[in-house]
Amino acid sequence: MTDTAESLLTTAAASPPRIDVIIRTLAEARRADSLRRAIRSIRNQQGVTARPIVVVNGDRFDPVLVTELRAMPEIRLVRIPGGLRDSMLEGRRLVDAPFFAFLDDDDVLLPGGLAARLGPLLADPTVDLSVGNGWEVGHGRRVMAIPDMPAVRSDPLNALLSANWLHNCAGTFRAAAFPLSWLDDLIDEYEWTWIAFKSAGEGRRIAFVDAMTFLYTADSPGSASKQERWMRWEDRLYGHLRDLPLPAPVHAALRRRHGAALHALSDLFRRRGALGLAWRYHLCSLMKPGGVRYLAYSRRLLLPTAG
Repeated sequence: MTDTAESLLTTAAASPPRIDVIIRTLAEARRADSLRRAIRSIRNQQGVTARPIVVVNGDRFDPVLVTELRAMPEIRLVRIPGGLRDSMLEGRRLVDAPFFAFLDDDDVLLPGGLAARLGPLLADPTVDLSVGNGWEVGHGRRVMAIPDMPAVRSDPLNALLSANWLHNCAGTFRAAAFPLSWLDDLIDEYEWTWIAFKSAGEGRRIAFVDAMTFLYTADSPGSASKQERWMRWEDRLYGHLRDLPLPAPVHAALRRRHGAALHALSDLFRRRGALGLAWRYHLCSLMKPGGVRYLAYSRRLLLPTAG
């Protein structure tokens, strides 16, 4: 635990800071154990008063599990018909603490994680968002979510061009700085990349805490990790990022990355024999900055047996 977190635990005994932690879940029976673990990790946080807000979305929920959740003390439970975007908005609407965070139903907050991330927010009222490090576990490996914290801290916006540093369970938000209206244009997919770019692009003050504050599970049952779906979502993400107030060099870099994403989609569909879609994404990739590098690839579409 960091010195800041230890200090917070010492001074917060009389009146621990309050934080709401939003869990978006389908509440399916197969995720029941991981959901219970996620809730325990919130309730066991020290030095803070953490309340889980559990938003059950859709109609695939296990009635027995929902009944169990409803009986748990100090938990706010709500059911909505919508999907992930609507559940995020509903969770934010229910926040009445000065700070809030998110946690997926297959992830956990590590001991002292919330205290560590709240430290900068309590110490400096101008800090809007605190982002902690954590572990990504899955596919037979365990890696650090932010391997180069100093580089991210020195230039958060440009660091996003390499990798998103805002995991779903990594951030703690000051409620006053991120009202519900801030999420009006929230997108349906890659929402955390979008939130990170929007926050950094607007010049929000972001503190980066070099402490392990969460455990992110990358390969849990039922996770949305289908290749084509994610690649199509990535294509749409770049269209949304185009509307954000980002510096011109960042927009230029994103257009180049969009071209690479379109090329990858084209190659995916080529290998599947869907040449119409392959040509569509290929022609789009040629229109992006640096798209000329994909021109030679046209031969593979003209002569599918060439490779």
